[in-house]
Amino acid sequence: MTISIVRRDIKTHDLPADLHPVIAKVYASRNLCTADELERSLKFLHSYESLKDIDKAVAILSDALQSNKKILIVADFDADGATSCTLAIRALRMMGLSRVEYL
Repeated sequence: MTISIVRRDIKTHDLPADLHPVIAKVYASRNLCTADELERSLKFLHSYESLKDIDKAVAILSDALQSNKKILIVADFDADGATSCTLAIRALRMMGLSRVEYL
């Protein structure tokens, strides 16, 4: 029995030249092909206004702040869940919500 491995030629020519070749191939295989697509600065974030029902979320948080309601954050316990939970707790407390807990 013969097993043959077919390797695709992934074009990485539009990615920054200083990227490690393996990283460049990973990005290209995920259809990230330009330096702009790798940009992570705040200017490339979508506007908060594009979030569905953001006005409803703001009203709920505003009501919770004015009425001193408890906020419970239900989070996953993996790395991104723990990180986002911590970030949410800190942000809500900085906004003045004092009764913020997590599960």
